[in-house]
Amino acid sequence: MGNFTSCSCSSASTRALGSASAKVLDPSRDLRKLNSLPARAAELMLEYPGHLVVSLDQAGQAGRFIALRADDELMAGKAYMMVPCNRANARVVQAEMAAIRSAFRGRRHVQKTGRGTLVPIVVEEKDDNKGGDDVDNKEKQQQHQESVSCYNRNHKPWSPLLEPIFEN
Repeated sequence: MGNFTSCSCSSASTRALGSASAKVLDPSRDLRKLNSLPARAAELMLEYPGHLVVSLDQAGQAGRFIALRADDELMAGKAYMMVPCNRANARVVQAEMAAIRSAFRGRRHVQKTGRGTLVPIVVEEKDDNKGGDDVDNKEKQQQHQESVSCYNRNHKPWSPLLEPIFEN
């Protein structure tokens, strides 16, 4: 009898969230719904190598792209974004945040920032449970793996300065 109330309360709390799926904006600017929850951030990081999972709620509050740990669970009803490794812990400009939020709403939003013009593509929602062409998926994965870079290309590698030591 005590178990019944605990089960009914947990199902009521999942209904209160509104949706049983999480939304993820992937690197190709497609909005995906993850219906297979609970899912971990590591699953998305394996699917998109060289990218990290960022919670948009945390990014809006902290003003930075704070990456989730691999063992963090993705929560239902929340919005997430895949960010390249070199953007981890980078500052988020308000114009960037507005463009990202408009992409989740499905509207086209253009704003100029100091870094250039942000124009998110009008997104189409992809359902995670639908089957697609295996050939298209393999081609996308190959193209994605070729374009992935987990380091900043403008970074100059450290090289030691070798000077001779003179003896007197």
